[in-house]
Amino acid sequence: MSATQYSDNTSVTALNGAVGVTVHTHPNRMLSVEHVMDELDLEFIDVVELFESGELRGRYFKSSNKYKFHPLAVTFFLDQLEMTTPQESEKQAKTVTRTQFHPKKNPVISNGYEKDNKRFSQPKTEHCAYGEVLPATEVKSTTKLVDEPTVAHIEDKSEKSLLDTVLRNKAIDFEHILNNEITGAILAEGKRNIKIDGTGITGLKLELTKSKRRIIVKSNKNKDHSRCALIDWPLDCPPSLDEVTATLKSYTRIQSELDRKPTTQEFKLQNRVVETLGDVLSVHLAFNISETKGEGSEEYNTIKALIKNHLSKPKEVTLPNGSRKSIVLTKQRLTDFSVATFNAYLKSYAENNGVHDKIVTRIKAAINYCLREGLISHKKSLPYTSATRINKERHVVISNEDMKRIFHHISESASPEFALFLLIEATGHFRTKQTIGLKYSQFDFNNHSVTITPKGGNGYSKPIPLHKEVCKRVYERMTSHREEYGRAEFVFPSTQSKSGHRETFDNEWNALRNIEGFYIINEKGKKEYKYRLHDFRETLVNRLSHMDDQSLAALLGHKSTYTVKRYRKADCLRVRQGSNTAYELLPKPEDAKC
Repeated sequence: MSATQYSDNTSVTALNGAVGVTVHTHPNRMLSVEHVMDELDLEFIDVVELFESGELRGRYFKSSNKYKFHPLAVTFFLDQLEMTTPQESEKQAKTVTRTQFHPKKNPVISNGYEKDNKRFSQPKTEHCAYGEVLPATEVKSTTKLVDEPTVAHIEDKSEKSLLDTVLRNKAIDFEHILNNEITGAILAEGKRNIKIDGTGITGLKLELTKSKRRIIVKSNKNKDHSRCALIDWPLDCPPSLDEVTATLKSYTRIQSELDRKPTTQEFKLQNRVVETLGDVLSVHLAFNISETKGEGSEEYNTIKALIKNHLSKPKEVTLPNGSRKSIVLTKQRLTDFSVATFNAYLKSYAENNGVHDKIVTRIKAAINYCLREGLISHKKSLPYTSATRINKERHVVISNEDMKRIFHHISESASPEFALFLLIEATGHFRTKQTIGLKYSQFDFNNHSVTITPKGGNGYSKPIPLHKEVCKRVYERMTSHREEYGRAEFVFPSTQSKSGHRETFDNEWNALRNIEGFYIINEKGKKEYKYRLHDFRETLVNRLSHMDDQSLAALLGHKSTYTVKRYRKADCLRVRQGSNTAYELLPKPEDAKC
């Protein structure tokens, strides 16, 4: 890696034409904002701005309202950098000039060399991943990517007069903030921000970069360097003055409600319009979970998976009046649900009590957060805060006797299609949706395995070993499909569904449970089934409980062992055997004699 070292801990590197500043630190200490300020010769606000705008790439921890960056190697990619090189006779060192953020002193970080003859422009590329080692890259471009506006570009006399007035007063009138020629000329004069007049808001400023504009409220009173970003826009897609005016009105309202100037986070939160349950969850994730637990935390990922797999998908619900309706929960307005209708929605997950309780818990937490922040009223929250969990762990193992009855039924009475479906389900390797959607291309018939994507796998896939007898049955069905239809894609195809495969075997499965008597009549006179398809997975874990968690996770198609630990349930018989074994290992009275 070729890099210019311009302090003990900092170096400049180039990657595919993009220039980055890499700060190296001791592995046992954090990199503070003050350290970055010293290394990059920046103001505090500039460092925070680099992070908030996404141009500072790295991880950070926020404690005591201070930013701290992850140690080892943090790369800061500075947009639209220029690189110059000194003469051949001088040392081969590179000079980097920041053109987007205003340094404290000299805009050139130069290792003692003056800005010299050769000029190279760096095209913008994708940001490098955190901690990645950057290879050296030769820079050969001789033209600027962005042609900065200058005063000479403004030919209209009135525009020139207006610019002179702005520069003289060090302020721009509100009505001119969307004038790109004027703001571009201000930027060409070396001014990165300028006061906005005509609004009555103290500290209102317009920040300028080559690619975008941003309106902020900045306060420097009593060493209070508070800064609130209100609205920003790219040069080619500006908002209307009415939209900007509405934003300023929202800021004034929020400032009045708080009786102080809000932070950027507070303004963004209080300015959100919360109308649907999707809005509630989005606010909860962005402003509560991300702040308290962190993006990518277990709770964050749980909520994201819940939205992806359940709440954002249509769910058939039987309403209190007996009619049926398909509901996508995230699209429902808060006022769409009464206590009864929300309970009817939850009831559709009654058999899957794990998902049911996750929905209740996460919706309640999101609603309560929005209540505390004053984003919704108590009246709107009532249907959701009154919901209750089932709080019933389900660990049902299908007995050997009942398993024999199931297989006797499918061998005698079931259709070949349902018989194969239940055979694959009974292995316990797959979730029902994975079984129904199986394609022949997922099978490796030579090695007797099936490649599946785990739930929430995001493209990750893994092969699961399958008994050769099951693979043989699937291969025979594939051969039959090819002979009959000339092609074979899905193991359980359907011409009635958009997916191309069957959506359910509920009718056949319910018929089997009814015939074999796998149900009870509860106190309300309603039928409750003894087994569900997911219990085949519970049964697999129980029968192979002697195996380690890693092996069981592989058989279940899980990415980690976390869910396996939840599947495991203490078995009374094994516990008793363990107790007896432990006692037998104790010294006997006769053995204790010395």
